Amino acid sequence: MFEARALIKNSDEVKDKIEQLGAKFIGSYSFIDYIFSRNPINLNKEFLRIREYSKNNWPTGKINLNYKITDFTHNAKISKSIIKKEFEYLGDAFKFAIGLNFEKVLEFSRTGLEYKLDNHKLYFEAIENLGYSLEIETENQFYIEETFTNLGLNRIGDSLPQLVFKTFK
Repeated sequence: MFEARALIKNSDEVKDKIEQLGAKFIGSYSFIDYIFSRNPINLNKEFLRIREYSKNNWPTGKINLNYKITDFTHNAKISKSIIKKEFEYLGDAFKFAIGLNFEKVLEFSRTGLEYKLDNHKLYFEAIENLGYSLEIETENQFYIEETFTNLGLNRIGDSLPQLVFKTFK
C-alpha cells in the first residue's frame, strides 16, 4: 500500500473538489496519536505510535500500538508494521513501548473524514498544531500524483509525525 500526504491551505475548496471528483463519504474519525522514538530521532524512518480512538468506523480496539518502519519512493511512502497490538488501557500501551526502549516525543490530535474514490482511500484531516491535510492510500502510486494534481496540492516529503515534530523545534 502506498501513502502520501499534502498540506491544505483552503480546506473548504479542497473538500468540495474531493466531492466533485466523485469521492464517496465513508465516515468520520477522531483520535490522539502518541509518538515514541529512539535516539537519534528520525520519525521519517521509524517510530512507534500509540493511537487512542474516540471515534471511528473501523474494526479496531480503542487503543492501538503500531511500530512502523517507513521507506519513501519517488512520490509515496511505504510503511511496514513491525509490531501491531491492541490494548485495553493507555497506561499498558505506554509501558509496553517504554519496555522496548522507546520514549514519548510528542502527541497530537487528529479529526477527519474518510472518503473512497475508485479503489483509493482519501483522509481529509484537521491535525492539531498543523492545520488541514489530505492523505491518499492506494495500491497504485501513480494515482497519488494524478489526484494531487487534480486537487491543486503538492505532496509533502516527511512522515506526519516528523512534520509535527518539526513544528515544536
